[in-house]
Amino acid sequence: MSIFKTFIFFFGFGFAIIFPLPSKAQLPSTTPQIRVTLTSPVYHIQIDPRTFAPYMPQNVIAKAEVIGLPAGTSAPREFTWRVLLDWNNEAYPTRHSIADTTFTQNSPFKVNFGDEIRGGILKVFAKATIGGQEIAGFALAQVVGSNPPKKAIYKLLPANRTGLLLAKIATVESRVQQFREPEGLPKESISHDFGIMQLNAPSGAVTSEAEIWDWRENVRRGIEMFTGKRRMSVTASRNMARRMPIEDLPVNAAATIGLLNMTRALFEMQQLAPPNIPALSELPGSGIEIDETDKDKLNLNQIERDSIRRYNGGREYTFVLTPDVETLEVVSGQWQVDPNRGGISMRSGDPNYVRKVIEADSGFVIPPPPKPVPPKKATIKRTRRTRK
Repeated sequence: MSIFKTFIFFFGFGFAIIFPLPSKAQLPSTTPQIRVTLTSPVYHIQIDPRTFAPYMPQNVIAKAEVIGLPAGTSAPREFTWRVLLDWNNEAYPTRHSIADTTFTQNSPFKVNFGDEIRGGILKVFAKATIGGQEIAGFALAQVVGSNPPKKAIYKLLPANRTGLLLAKIATVESRVQQFREPEGLPKESISHDFGIMQLNAPSGAVTSEAEIWDWRENVRRGIEMFTGKRRMSVTASRNMARRMPIEDLPVNAAATIGLLNMTRALFEMQQLAPPNIPALSELPGSGIEIDETDKDKLNLNQIERDSIRRYNGGREYTFVLTPDVETLEVVSGQWQVDPNRGGISMRSGDPNYVRKVIEADSGFVIPPPPKPVPPKKATIKRTRRTRK
């Protein structure tokens, strides 16, 4: 025990525990450390009250302080700063490019994120060299998003029926919100769909990190996606509007023709040719089912209905043939709503998705067309005749 001091603590009735303590000569020398602090544990991506544009927090200020500085050692005048802002999401992680830059300046250090909208875990490092030794410290905080008002979002949508359809889709998909409230993290579904328009990351619908954190980019991508789905509906419909081989017919129609021809073969009757399939209709009201409430009086057509389904995944229609069991002929054929034929289920696309979109109350109003400007009345210039 020669090298230890002894500390004795008595318990109750004569019991004692002896703790050996290091002598003064064995106490470690003080090691300086950098303590970094931030002005808040949580920062918010702000919304400009005039333009509703998102902008990064401007009140992120870090302070660095050297503690345990040995006597006679000067404190550093400057620190080397580095800022990380990452969201480690398993489906679509994001990263702010500020991490690619280091800053050398004194403390405090005001962080400028620029125009790049990102969120997640903020980590601010400060580093300095003291007594020939490099030391560093860091502080953590969180950067989260803020939802803009609906009117700001709807200003980005086309001022027509397509804009109304997109507003109704956004209402069903996310309640027109980019971020979960109150956490402020991006809205994400179980199938990894993100933001207002619920862009699906695994399928490639998310094309940039900005679409995760910047609601404007999310909406723009949603418009692009819906426009592409409509184009797919039109193209697929036109491709079907021709006489096709039986093997290329929609499943229901092919099964009907196959069964009829098999029966006709037993009676040595001539085989039926594949029927002509009409294109999906763009006639107003052709895409509304009898039991659906069309609150906005859109009079949805079949192309629009199929486009909505494709946005959620799958196709909306199948072509059904009605046979005559006595003559073994095809009586009629028509497109019928049948999303389940494409494997749509509650786990993979919602069978009731289109109905929900049709009946959604988005609050989007299509502005009336501008009033025609009446032509200016022609003015007749009168000349005064003078008597000679």
